Amino acid sequence: MAYFAKVKEDNVVDIVVAVPDEFETDPTEYLTKYWGEGGNWIQTSFTGRIRGVFARPGYTYDSAADVFIAPEETTTE
Repeated sequence: MAYFAKVKEDNVVDIVVAVPDEFETDPTEYLTKYWGEGGNWIQTSFTGRIRGVFARPGYTYDSAADVFIAPEETTTE
């Protein structure tokens, strides 16, 4: 399995989906068929080997550094 994050126009991750191995090199057909047209899909990995950390909804994609960034945790007092 390969994992792809759908990044919205504001560079925030919307969803992350698993793509079967046979579509890993060209996931466009699979992603379009099951998740619809459009969207900027970027590969991520559980090991962090690809783009620093595993993307999750709410994370931000930094295209200049080519990494996903976790949202800052907020604390309440």
